Amino acid sequence: MDIKGIISPLITPFTENGEVYDDGLRRLLDFQIKGGVHGLWVCGTYGAGPLMTIEQRKKVTETCVDQVSKRIPVIIHVGSSSLDSVIDLARHAEAAGADAIGSVPPFFYPYNEKEVLTFYKRLISTVKIPRVCL
Repeated sequence: MDIKGIISPLITPFTENGEVYDDGLRRLLDFQIKGGVHGLWVCGTYGAGPLMTIEQRKKVTETCVDQVSKRIPVIIHVGSSSLDSVIDLARHAEAAGADAIGSVPPFFYPYNEKEVLTFYKRLISTVKIPRVCL
């Protein structure tokens, strides 16, 4: 699947209790597709990925892949300050059927160039689907 054109950064809707709002997410996905976007960037930017639990991020991934049903590419942001979490999320995204993953470099603590390069090498070796490193 080609990844090109308008890639919409998808917000993640939540209930008043802070849980992922599954029905709202599904409606938002259909709205985006009907609006003509060419792909979705999930759990990044205002998608609040780094603020969610790993389980919530996995649920959002599964819901998006299921609802989109290969109509357009789904790119899952797996970035975190924990490499173990990034790898877990990347493997899950691939197994769930995402078209690609993306990640920011590790954050919170200062990392030198060699550490950031090691981070991306480990991430890239984790999955076979396309990877976008930001």
